[in-house]
Formats: sequence, C-alpha cells, structure tokens
Amino acid sequence: HALFEALSLRMRAEGHGAGWHGWPEEYRDPGSPAVAEFADEHADEVAFHAWLQWLADEQLGAVQARARAAGMRIGLYLDLAVGDAPDGSATWADQALLVTGASIGAPPDAFNVAGQDWGLSPLSPAVLRQRKLQPYRQTLADVLRRAGALRIDHAMGLYQLYFVPLGKSAVEGTYLRYPMQEMMRSLAEVSHDRGAVIVGEDLGTVPHGFRELIARVEIQGYRVLYFERDDTGLLAPERYPRQALACLSTHDLIPLRGWWSGDD
Repeated sequence: HALFEALSLRMRAEGHGAGWHGWPEEYRDPGSPAVAEFADEHADEVAFHAWLQWLADEQLGAVQARARAAGMRIGLYLDLAVGDAPDGSATWADQALLVTGASIGAPPDAFNVAGQDWGLSPLSPAVLRQRKLQPYRQTLADVLRRAGALRIDHAMGLYQLYFVPLGKSAVEGTYLRYPMQEMMRSLAEVSHDRGAVIVGEDLGTVPHGFRELIARVEIQGYRVLYFERDDTGLLAPERYPRQALACLSTHDLIPLRGWWSGDD
C-alpha cells in the first residue's frame, strides 16, 4: 500500500492519474522491474507512507484504549467495506483476488427501479476458496485489532453479491454465490479470538431466511426506525428483535430531522 501511494503521487504528477488503470503498462504490475526500480529509488517516500499507516494505527489503538479505560465495554465500532476501489492499492497489489471486470451493486427494486452500481470491486469467490479464505481472515483480524465491534457492510455478501459487468447497467447484473459456511466459520473464529461484537447490515434485498440465519450465529442485524413498520404504522421498540442494532438512520438515508418534519 505504501509503495502504491508513493507511485500514485508520481503518476498523478506526470498526468497519468491517481488510479493504476491509467498508468503506463510497466507500472500496472506490482511485480514488474519498473516498479522494483521505483521502490528502490524512492525508498524514503515509501517509508514515509508506511509511517503514516503506522501512525494512524497507533492513534486508533490509543483511542480504543482510552475508551475502554473510561468504562466503555465495546469502544470503537469499525466498518468492513463490501468491496474495494477498482483502481486502488488493493486491486493493484492482488489482481487475481479482486474482480476488476465487474462491480458490486443491487438489482432493481422499490428503492431504485434502475438498480444500483456501487463502483466497488468484489472479492472473487473462486479465488477465496482456492486460498482457503486466508485473505478474508486476515482482513477481519486486521480490522478487529483496534475494535470492540465490527459492522459488515451489506452483510448479504456472506452469501451472495450482485455483480454488474463493466460497462453495463445495473439491470444487466447477476448474483454470484460465496462460500458462506467457510466465511461464517472464519468470522466466528476471528471475532471470538478478538472478543468482538459483529453487526451485519441486513438492509435492502435480503434473501429469504438470511436474517434468521445470522441471528442463529449471533450476528446482530440492523433495525432502522424508518423501515420498522406494519400496516398500522411504526413498530413499538419492544417489537424489535433483541439481537439487532437499532438506529434512527444510516449513512445513505435521510436525516431524522428532515424525515420527522416531512421536508426530505
């Protein structure tokens, strides 16, 4: 990642852009002689970016330690993204693991009749299985080093993701299945080792039975005020499932004030 950051700055200064898809061919492969030469000639710059990552990690750890010392049982609640930037350091560093010919999204539904394309590269389910899910386990362990709880963005990715082919509309996508049992086992083992609470964002197009399944393995679901209703109106809080994180809104929904006043 540090090498990518240093190289990205140089490529952008030369007019090639920050993302690796627009770089000259010899720099698109992290194992190329050109990249090795750059790393050797700019070792101080690479070390600087590594230091920035170390500093951020130290600060995150200090925040978590202070939160726990103040009596917070969980402390930091961090996030596991559903995918990676297609032209970022992760896809550049391991081009077999992440699918760059498609992005993650959602099919047409009542929320968005055109479907959604989130512009993120998904992990390859086939390569994950070939590598016995080691990259997934490593990512979980890294995130949970400084966290007491973890939010899994679009938790249905434990089971399947909607792939939108590059250059196509979200209507033309399809679902790909993931090795769910192995992913659940990895998540259970790593979270148990770290003593962390797991919350799965189970909103949107949720497969039948998925919420019941994650509840059985003690992954906390989501319950958002706006969505918790029946034919008579909003549900009373005591009708929410016990194993769920209850909240007013999320990062991609309207703020409570606008919803309450009817302005948004």
